Amino acid sequence: MTDYDPYDEIRRERRDAEDADTWRERGRRFLAWLAKRPAESWMFFAVGLVLGAVFL
Repeated sequence: MTDYDPYDEIRRERRDAEDADTWRERGRRFLAWLAKRPAESWMFFAVGLVLGAVFL
């Protein structure tokens, strides 16, 4: 059996929990990185994406 065996519930649940923890940590690091940047730079980019989606 491997960690990716679809019939092993315990291993699959453990892998899913580990994946969720990994993505949660990545999200925290991204938000910390974003907080260190000037708001004008990333807010201008975000507003441009929203306006582009609305008008295109």
